[in-house]
Amino acid sequence: MKKRYLITLLAVAFVVSFVFSGVALVQGEEKKEAARVIEETLVVKDPTVSVAGKWVIGGAYEHWYVKGKYDTYDMNGNRVAEGKIEGGMPGGNIFVGYGNFTINYAYRQGSWDIDRTYTANNVNTSGSEDQKEHEITLRYLVRALSLRYLTPYVLAGYTQINLEEAETIQTPGWVWSYNSRTTKSYETTFKAPLLGIGLIFPFHERFGLRIDGRVFYSDAEQKWDNGAKYTGTGWGYGGVATAYVNIYKGLNLQFGGKYLKLDGGSDIGWWDKLGGFGMLGYSHKF
Repeated sequence: MKKRYLITLLAVAFVVSFVFSGVALVQGEEKKEAARVIEETLVVKDPTVSVAGKWVIGGAYEHWYVKGKYDTYDMNGNRVAEGKIEGGMPGGNIFVGYGNFTINYAYRQGSWDIDRTYTANNVNTSGSEDQKEHEITLRYLVRALSLRYLTPYVLAGYTQINLEEAETIQTPGWVWSYNSRTTKSYETTFKAPLLGIGLIFPFHERFGLRIDGRVFYSDAEQKWDNGAKYTGTGWGYGGVATAYVNIYKGLNLQFGGKYLKLDGGSDIGWWDKLGGFGMLGYSHKF
């Protein structure tokens, strides 16, 4: 009797433990599935990312600010002047996305004040640089390679930058040798297709980070005030780091830093900029 009771008790315990193990297994799988869904949907909290098979549209007001050193180099890469630059460039962008694709157009226009001291003769100059920038990019989100809190993407696009610069000698008794004047001016245009790769880090439903690197191939043209004209081509590179914060519904704040260097060949030389920016925008997903 005791033996039969013990066997029955063991059988009941086995069934109970099997049932609880099954429930725990199902719950574990449900938790894993829920975590997977959360990770997949977390990236769409980026203001520029749409849900798979759906749309997103939006735009933002943007403002750049640059302040710091501004050294001048000759065609051989030797520094010929030390200076400083300060100024801003407002602009805006609009974008539309569907599924893994997002296309963005940005326009920026601004001006900087530049002061220089030429090291060879200690001549001081002051000037300004006006800039207009058009940029269009197509981004493809590689969701198939997404990891926890990380989604890669690739970029293709086009950048056009127009620079108008004037520089005036402030030290008495000096003029520019090529025009015998105290002021020189020239205009440079860079037209550059680009390719890039990047990563989105969606740390939270409200905030995250985008980082990408870009390679450019520039076709450049430069016109001087004496009628001289130069052309050239060259490779360039850049990088952008953008943090985003979702404020309320589609309203968002984005800010970060950007570096860009373009090469116009031996006759024009290279040009670069480094600065910080902030954007206030809105996106609608449907």
